Amino acid sequence: MSKSKVSPALADRLAHAQADDWLDVVVALRVSDLPMKDSAANGKRERIAAAKEHFAEDSQPVLRAIDALGGQVIDRIWINQSLAVRLRASQVTELQAIEAVLLLDIARPLVREQIREQVREH
Repeated sequence: MSKSKVSPALADRLAHAQADDWLDVVVALRVSDLPMKDSAANGKRERIAAAKEHFAEDSQPVLRAIDALGGQVIDRIWINQSLAVRLRASQVTELQAIEAVLLLDIARPLVREQIREQVREH
């Protein structure tokens, strides 16, 4: 893999963690574009429902991987296409191999400019 998907903050936390320590991690996903028929849905509620369903479908490979690693999904955040998960430190980097994973980061409040900067870096 040519470029790490692990943020510098998470890399630092991993460097100081024991292999069996549980870490809260945010997994930013690369999801496919919403199909035209869904993006043109009538009304705000229908568009939101379509976006949530689309995110649920696109996140399945990552959810299966987290389950297979023995991790826990804490939250599914469809609005910014990310998952809040809890994994053992030794397992976090295994998620890098999944194509849909864009970025692995520590759990923290995010500011719009920080998100844009991190996505540009990856």
